[in-house]
Amino acid sequence: MKLVTILCAILLVALLIAGCSDQNAPTALSESTTAVPTSLAKATTSTVNLTTSVDFVGFVPCAVGGAGEDVQVSGTVHRLI
Repeated sequence: MKLVTILCAILLVALLIAGCSDQNAPTALSESTTAVPTSLAKATTSTVNLTTSVDFVGFVPCAVGGAGEDVQVSGTVHRLI
């Protein structure tokens, strides 16, 4: 469970850093995307409900006009998978 918390923390820091990017990501699917006919789309589902406490400090290099800043993140992460 501690590994899951660490991975969530790493993901959150990566998202914070990715938010600093000047590149624009595509916002729409291309027209060449094809849908799977519903007769072929078969799936099973399951649900996992996880709650984990998070408390860490991450460095965001683009904060404060590029000077960088430590950011403290604490709280509860609720994941419904």
